[in-house]
Amino acid sequence: GYYRVMFGMNYDEDGISFNPYIPSWMQGPFELSNFKYRNAVLKIKLSGEGDKVKSFKVDGITKDISTYVFPNDSSGNHTIEIVMENSGTEYKVNKSEDNLVVCPDMPTMSYSNGKLSWAQKSGLTYKLWTGKEYIDVSGGSYSIDKTVYGCYSLMAVSSDGVCSELSKPIVVSPDRIKVEAESGSVSNSSYISSGYVIDKRQRSANLTLTVSIPKKGKYLLSGIYNNGGDATSGVSCAIRSVYVDGFDKGSLVFPEVNSSRKNQTSTHLSLDLDEGTHTVKIFYDTANWYDRNMSITNNNVEYNYFNFDYVGSSATEIPTEPTETQTEPTETVTETQTDPTETESVTETQTEPTETETVTETQTDPTETETVTETQTDPTETETVIETQTEPIETETVTETQTEPIGTETVTETQTEPTETQPIETQPVVKTDISNWDVTGIKNLTYTGKALKQKNIIVSKDGQKADISVKYKNNKNAGNVTVIISGTGNYTGIIVTTFKITKAKNPMKVTAKKAVTAYSNKNTAIAKAVTVKKAKGKVTYKTNNKKVTIKNGKIFIDKGLKKRKTITVKITVTAKGTGNYKSLKVVKKIQIKVK
Repeated sequence: GYYRVMFGMNYDEDGISFNPYIPSWMQGPFELSNFKYRNAVLKIKLSGEGDKVKSFKVDGITKDISTYVFPNDSSGNHTIEIVMENSGTEYKVNKSEDNLVVCPDMPTMSYSNGKLSWAQKSGLTYKLWTGKEYIDVSGGSYSIDKTVYGCYSLMAVSSDGVCSELSKPIVVSPDRIKVEAESGSVSNSSYISSGYVIDKRQRSANLTLTVSIPKKGKYLLSGIYNNGGDATSGVSCAIRSVYVDGFDKGSLVFPEVNSSRKNQTSTHLSLDLDEGTHTVKIFYDTANWYDRNMSITNNNVEYNYFNFDYVGSSATEIPTEPTETQTEPTETVTETQTDPTETESVTETQTEPTETETVTETQTDPTETETVTETQTDPTETETVIETQTEPIETETVTETQTEPIGTETVTETQTEPTETQPIETQPVVKTDISNWDVTGIKNLTYTGKALKQKNIIVSKDGQKADISVKYKNNKNAGNVTVIISGTGNYTGIIVTTFKITKAKNPMKVTAKKAVTAYSNKNTAIAKAVTVKKAKGKVTYKTNNKKVTIKNGKIFIDKGLKKRKTITVKITVTAKGTGNYKSLKVVKKIQIKVK
């Protein structure tokens, strides 16, 4: 604000131009020192008050401010002095009470089982933003179609037509896929802590997720994250590139929040995804300068989990942020053409702002029937078409009559239903989304050489258990196993979580001779002194005596040991282990009798 408004600095490709302004309530003079612009350093002095420049000097030389631009190729130190005065044409703020309006308080809206609710206040009307349009709502509640994705926000409107701020958006996503951040792969396991993946600019986690998409369509990707710090600084958001199956799809922005470990939602990124498994990489792209923020150095984020919200087919229009409401009157255009032998009436209706062309057919109940008749008259021929639709029995009658001067021929086509037939009401099965429900019964397992599965996975919320199916990925060898839980029957949604298969104990067995004989005057080799079986990984041997070595179970004893002595040697056998087995050390003692 100080640079752009008070000092009036405007940057373009040629340099800096100036158009300052000092309101009367600000007491100067003001000075901006050590301001670096490319290869130049500026000191800008600003005095007086008002909206008109009285004098403008650069390094003591008077300049015409209306045309002057400080050159972009300048270097060294420069001083700019600006003196302001009032032009007498400043805009006067009209503070008349008649012009004072107060916005209604922002409404609070809640959601439960397909119904949006709010506290209806007297004297206010309400408009609901559906993600595509504003609609008038009343009564403190509104039922939505919870089987499709939607983003809803409420606005209160006073009797003067003044609108409140929009309420916090409520997202309804029946087909949401939730993927825990720690279920993905990272460049270093130390970056996973307390359920978060820690991703810093200086050491990017290079998080790669694997997501199973159940059906082709458009998905909105967003991250649930933490980025604690000073949210008022406005410069330390985290920005990360998103690559899907190796292709750059855009970026996610993770604004700074004021408290630590307080989950927030990132921006959303629209993705067209085919059915099947996809890899999604989220990382700080050093080759992409769009990932740099204003802070540059402080660009960190902690990921909790990611949501993939199914919006619809790839051609589906994504619900957007609310915009200012606009209302246009309905415009009706009637065109009539008259001929002595023929009359045709055409009515076209256009309604703004949605620019939707609507053709409406009236449907009535058994006690009230409305008939629309179109008649064309000719001296020798008459044709009458009568269309009737009756609810609830859905009766459609079409009568066509053609009359010739010398006779009459009538053709009647009728489709009817018995009037006593009661309408059959078909209620769509509304499935419950489990993507944010609790998962229990998952624990780490130990490698067995077989594909491992959890025995008692339960997905529940408030005591209600969901019907589920479970799939696994990488569930045979030691490491992280991906668990994909899908709602079945009356339940929908997907939960992706993980567990670990830990390494099994190394089954190595070691046996050794209790005693062997060596000679003081010559080297001795004793075969099969130590036997190793079932070892997993490379086997190595070590002794606590420099004159005693062992290789492949064979002991080698150098000469020089004291004659007629018995010594005890410790032999340590180590199996290094493998990707599925731990390492193991076994210590054996052997007595060596020296002759």
